[in-house]
Amino acid sequence: MESIPPILVSQKSQLLTAIYVFTLSCWCLGALQFSHAQKDAIKPGEVLGYSQQLVSADGRFQLGFFDLSNPVGAYLGIWYTDDTFNHRLWIANRDTLISVGQGNLTMDGDGLLKILHDGGSPIPLNANKTAPNSIAALENSGNFVVKELNSDGSTKRIIWESFDYPTNTLLPGMKLGINYKTGKKWTLTSYLAAENPAPGGFSLEWINLVANGIRQLAIRHRGDLYWLSGVGSNSDFANVGSMSSDAGIYNFSYVTNENESYFSYSVPGERIPRWILTSGGGLMDFLDSPFVSNGLCFDDSSAQGCVPRSSPICRTSSKTFQKRKDTDTGCRFFGGEFVEDTASHLEDFFVLTDISEPGDLDRNREASTLYEMTSSRRSGDTNEISNDGKRGNDLKVLSFQSIAAATDNFSTENELGRGGFGPVYKGRLPDGQEIAVKRLSRRSGQGLVEFKNELILIARLQHTNLVRLLGYCVKEDEKMLIYEYMPNKSLDCFLFDPKKRELLYWKRRCLIIEGIAQGLLYLHRYSRLRIIHRDLKAGNILLDADMNPKISDFGLARVFGRDEADAKTQRVVGTYGYMSPEYAMQGKFSEKSDVYSFGVLMLEIVSGRKNKDVFDPENTVSLVGYTWELWAKGKGLDLKDSTLGNSDFDHQILRHIHVGLLCVQDYAADRPTISDVISMLANETLPLPIPNRAVFSAERKLTGAILTSEEKESCSGRITISEVDPR
Repeated sequence: MESIPPILVSQKSQLLTAIYVFTLSCWCLGALQFSHAQKDAIKPGEVLGYSQQLVSADGRFQLGFFDLSNPVGAYLGIWYTDDTFNHRLWIANRDTLISVGQGNLTMDGDGLLKILHDGGSPIPLNANKTAPNSIAALENSGNFVVKELNSDGSTKRIIWESFDYPTNTLLPGMKLGINYKTGKKWTLTSYLAAENPAPGGFSLEWINLVANGIRQLAIRHRGDLYWLSGVGSNSDFANVGSMSSDAGIYNFSYVTNENESYFSYSVPGERIPRWILTSGGGLMDFLDSPFVSNGLCFDDSSAQGCVPRSSPICRTSSKTFQKRKDTDTGCRFFGGEFVEDTASHLEDFFVLTDISEPGDLDRNREASTLYEMTSSRRSGDTNEISNDGKRGNDLKVLSFQSIAAATDNFSTENELGRGGFGPVYKGRLPDGQEIAVKRLSRRSGQGLVEFKNELILIARLQHTNLVRLLGYCVKEDEKMLIYEYMPNKSLDCFLFDPKKRELLYWKRRCLIIEGIAQGLLYLHRYSRLRIIHRDLKAGNILLDADMNPKISDFGLARVFGRDEADAKTQRVVGTYGYMSPEYAMQGKFSEKSDVYSFGVLMLEIVSGRKNKDVFDPENTVSLVGYTWELWAKGKGLDLKDSTLGNSDFDHQILRHIHVGLLCVQDYAADRPTISDVISMLANETLPLPIPNRAVFSAERKLTGAILTSEEKESCSGRITISEVDPR
């Protein structure tokens, strides 16, 4: 056989190698293109895992999960692929933290996008904006859109987009303004703190402030005008400092017609611009250098664009600060009668003196004390200091005259109810905002400590299922808290009313239970302060216009350390019937104390009956004891509210009763956490443990304790604030 010259062998080998490499390259290129095409969208039935990302077709943007250390938790967001700062351009769940490593994004057959995570209910992204045959895609603009498709795969319409729900960042193509047809407003809302995406106090809007209809950018702080851009041109604004030197970089668009009015911008080239509204009230341009306001519009600043504000009373010409300790300046006061509890630590303070009238401070001491309390920091609460170094919770301080005018001089027609704290009135401020005013009764058993407690705690908490505190008023012995108004009052107004409870159909009761549980989960695990409420009951669950529940009344709440399991007190306060055994008898309380109260409340919601109703006159059985007896006999559905009638939800009702009994077990260690409760209710296939009989709650009488109480009329007839002294 004739041998092949070595040179030909080499050439043949090289040729085969080249063909192999070319074929492999083509296959890999095709595989990458296929993989890339799959990664920019999610289809019905698909799951985007915690460690996976969608990537826009041009590779500029990514969507996926990320975690933060402060607060500890995870979010779903969008960011620039090449952004070395890793800034999040949009966040889907800024109001609801999820556990690190536990989330995924899915789309169901109806086109509903939702975040699934351990320990909580699914978080929908496009609720009420769905359609079959849809797809969710991350576009080259950074917009995450849900599109309904035609049968040939082309886009029929866009039914939802992330650009309609901005967080703190404005990208090219996004709008600031309003859609007149739908009423939708496009605004930015700052972070609560630099590393906390929860909604903060600043907003960026596009508003009309002049008679000729010319609009401009505006930053608001807690609703009050803070900064104005001035009238704009095609690439500049009158009050924007360094941006004027960047003329030609931006192209501004101003659109006003019968359908909408908005501002947007574009940037030529391949740069990665973003405007960010910072937690300190600054508007930052990360294309080059910061522009606009850097959070310097407080304290009567004359900086360009700042809106004049009235001076605080501590800055009048005849007054000065005298330094008492080494700290920053600010309106800080101290009153000698103030006694802080052991869980709190006051920050360093200044004392304000009046040069012309040295005794003037005494006349305002109580109001000053309350301001100090709302501004003080607890140990370990590092988030209290914002980017700009300022402190305090930005609650509005309203005058007594303005509150009296808003409530028609506290007329009986405006009275919403009464509790242990005192009466609650409906009011309306001059700008039309409706408010609820809780007025401390002079004879109330709750005093300055509870008043201060509620101010400090609720002012620092932000969650959709917690009532929002707007401000307070102090004048001599008058103390008032001002809240957002809840048009449907409290849960007990519906639950225990023979007619109104018919409005609480089963699905609505489930949503109320779920909302309360989510609020508790935030208090126990995800808020800046770990809170034990200690007075969870139907009268303290307020309902907004859409019947969404909001936990209220934090006067008895306590702050726990992150590693603190439980605590003990000699002063047992709360409402009889909702107290856990260990709290009522030994003064011990923990997260599981709130879980017990939640269990009682859940049984009330299922049954439509008060926990203090008489279920068995001979044995004085409570609601918990009565429920257990029915459960043990296999007659759990006998507990069901008669207004629910025969339904297809009996299996859910039984499961809620089962979980309720797990929550009210005698021993705290046997009860689930509120996170466990949410999982048990959300996942109907999850096996439930068998509850132990609640012996303590079977009897009405508190054996071994002396009960004293103050009772006032309310929607439910009685609201009880109790003190139990163990023998």
